[in-house]
This record gives sequence, C-alpha cells and structure tokens, in this order.
Amino acid sequence: MFDELFPGTIDQLNKLSIRKMQFQITKVDFIIDENVYDESLTPPTSEELAENYVGEIWEANDEDDLMAEIENDAAHRVDSIDYRIILK
Repeated sequence: MFDELFPGTIDQLNKLSIRKMQFQITKVDFIIDENVYDESLTPPTSEELAENYVGEIWEANDEDDLMAEIENDAAHRVDSIDYRIILK
C-alpha cells in the first residue's frame, strides 16, 4: 500500500540502508557508443575504461545496484561484470 502511494520509495530506502555490501571488481566490460563522441575525438575502449575499475572496491546493495553505480560513474553502460564480495 505504501509503495502504491509513493512509487520507488522502498527502492530508495533500501539504497540508504546500512546493509550495503562491498564488491571488489575483478573484470568489467563496457558498451562503448561511439556515436555520442565528437568525430574529432577517439572514444575510449572498453579495456581502457575497465582499468579505472578493476581492483576497486564499491559499496552497493546488490549486483544491479553495483552496475548502476559504475554506469553512473563511467557514463557508459556495463556489458558484463565480475566481482568478489568482501566479507568483513
């Protein structure tokens, strides 16, 4: 009922919860849309972008949240991702 009155509220509350897990990125592949780049610029490759993320630790609620966080940071869509969960 609450979610019917305020759609998306539960998702937002879950993102604010302290239940976030830590993920260490072991591999990530990006989808590079070359059409969004000016013709005079060379777009980065998926491998070049991945260098910024492999080995890094990210906090997220789940894999979907992790992918959304990385996509927002990289400004590119994630094609695939591998990670390990860091246990405290």
